[in-house]
Amino acid sequence: MALGAGRAPLVRQLLAEGAVITAAGAALGILLSLWAVPVLHNRVPRYVVNLGTIPLHPSWRVFVFGLGLAGATLLLFGLWPALRASDVDVSEPLKENSAGAVGRRHWRYSPLVIAEVALSLVLLMGATLLVKAAERQANMALGYDRTGLLEAWVSLPQVANDSAARLAHDVVTRVQALPDVRSVAVFAWGLGSGAAMSEAYDGTNGLLTRTAVSFVGDAFLATLGIPVIRGRDFLPGDERDSALIVDEDAERALWPDGRAVGRLVKLGGPESHRLWHRVVGVARPASISGPPSDPFLQTQGRIYVAWTPPQTRNVRLAIRTGRLGAGGAMALRQESGDVLPPGGRVWWLEPWLSRFDAQMRAEFFLVKVFGSFSAFALLLAAMGLYGVVSYSVTQRMREFAVRLAVGAPAKDVVKLVAHDAAVMVLAGTGIGAFAAMWASSVLGDWLWTVYH
Repeated sequence: MALGAGRAPLVRQLLAEGAVITAAGAALGILLSLWAVPVLHNRVPRYVVNLGTIPLHPSWRVFVFGLGLAGATLLLFGLWPALRASDVDVSEPLKENSAGAVGRRHWRYSPLVIAEVALSLVLLMGATLLVKAAERQANMALGYDRTGLLEAWVSLPQVANDSAARLAHDVVTRVQALPDVRSVAVFAWGLGSGAAMSEAYDGTNGLLTRTAVSFVGDAFLATLGIPVIRGRDFLPGDERDSALIVDEDAERALWPDGRAVGRLVKLGGPESHRLWHRVVGVARPASISGPPSDPFLQTQGRIYVAWTPPQTRNVRLAIRTGRLGAGGAMALRQESGDVLPPGGRVWWLEPWLSRFDAQMRAEFFLVKVFGSFSAFALLLAAMGLYGVVSYSVTQRMREFAVRLAVGAPAKDVVKLVAHDAAVMVLAGTGIGAFAAMWASSVLGDWLWTVYH
């Protein structure tokens, strides 16, 4: 500028330098994305292969969006310093002894680095909470032992009600006869939830708005190993008497006096006209479909209804085995298929809650991806911290030389530089800790397994 250059050429020069850095970073990011997507695709569990409805492959829309952000970053964070650099009093920088003084204090503590440290800390703490929530959900007590417990889905032909029940009974009998099978029970394909009301309903107590309802055969609780602590288990023929069993959670909510055996329950609200069922027993609480993962779908107790297969094509079997190997599993499928008439089929035979396990593997995978990006954000914060401290040291080189010349120990100079870095790290950590606590309260509904 002292030689006559205007502001426009200086701004263009600085923007051009920033554009080169931006273009190099964008190109490297695109190459890393093209490399990372196949790597992630090969490691994604089958339950998240499509991540909803979006195929896992590079998208030109994402690249265009990223390039647009890179250009916006150049304009936002490159134009402002360029304008400041071109609006300077040329006499001060040209003075002989001003090189170490101009802007020295301004660059010791960078708000951008403090913000980077704070945001990376929020991401890391969020990833830690997600890992903790996933581990708690995976290790929640089910209320029974699922070792050696299998689930089968049998498709029956479309027949009359009595024929369907007989076919299902034949399937259970043949499976029960296998050497490694200890117990077999039938239960419904669909397990629903809804309102339940006891005869003790007084307008406030005795009503549940969201109760899990399971339609099960007479040996279901014994097969899973869910104990009946009061009353009795189901017996053959209970389905004709509209018998049911409630768990302890439902008992406490439906009857204030805590006595459910022999009482009446209606599967519906006060306005429904459904039949009343008699309670024959009270069971321990159990999660037969796995630990709940959504607090908004949390149920209030569980009710087991005595049931035999009506006119339906889909029947699920709970099978308790000893040590059933691959050959035993094939024999089980064969024995179950032999008893079916044309049109019937055994669709699958797999460990109990295997789909829940697959879902948990998918959640752990996504948590690991999130944690990797959080660690990458911390790396970016460290790089930013190094850049600011290095720039500050360069600007203060004359000051450090004077300190050493008048006899200051070298460790004192090191302390000065370390102090500046420590101030930014501690400030970012403090801000990030408060932000992380606020974010954890906002995400409490999704991290409910951490706090329950």
